[in-house]
Amino acid sequence: MIHHTILAMKLKLDALYNGKNYLIVNKPSNVHCQPPDMNFWFRTHPDPPLVLMDMLRESNFQDEDVSLKPVHRLDNVVTGGVLIAKGRMAAANFSKNLKKGGNYGFKMVRKYVALVSKTTKYLANEGTLKSGGMITHYRKIDEHCLALQLHTGKKHQIRRHLSQVLDRPILNDITYGGIRVEGINNQIALHSAYIKTKIGFQENHHMIPIVQGNDNLWSQYVDHRLQFRQDIQEILAQDWGV
Repeated sequence: MIHHTILAMKLKLDALYNGKNYLIVNKPSNVHCQPPDMNFWFRTHPDPPLVLMDMLRESNFQDEDVSLKPVHRLDNVVTGGVLIAKGRMAAANFSKNLKKGGNYGFKMVRKYVALVSKTTKYLANEGTLKSGGMITHYRKIDEHCLALQLHTGKKHQIRRHLSQVLDRPILNDITYGGIRVEGINNQIALHSAYIKTKIGFQENHHMIPIVQGNDNLWSQYVDHRLQFRQDIQEILAQDWGV
């Protein structure tokens, strides 16, 4: 338990934005957005899992008078921005937009950056991946790097689409056929890198840097502040028209 407490302290969450209706935290790898099955977990792990909402409750930006609810989830091996709604009304409005899209509720656009195990040299510069009712849009950054925008948000959607539809599994994503990177565990090369919100007439753009300590996969793509290169940020910030 002591080891778990020390690890949780080292993985203190960064609040990148803290506003009236939501906050955005930068999730490290190996942190769960929802608790796993504890009976199964303790068969293979001596310490309890690190859970995002537990870490939020222990943080100094937790407002005791406002309920917090994650609007979307990231797999524990995925890093990056998670939007946390403040209060039931905000949570309901963000959820409405995720379900119905368009201008329903509080609008949210999510974009990711991924490194893939196979070259993208012969792929089209942009495209749309579809399967099983899931839709993901992509734009090519270079031969091994893609930007992706979720149209739907199903479990493992980007991981499945890149592996099964595009035949370009994510680097270090062993579950879906990615090439293993020695020395890096519990992290794949997929990062929630950009979130845009629109509430009424107010629009906010959030660039999410790589989490410190989770940057070994990304050294060619980030600067000394762990922000993505300018060309990547420009692609993320563009309106893809989808």
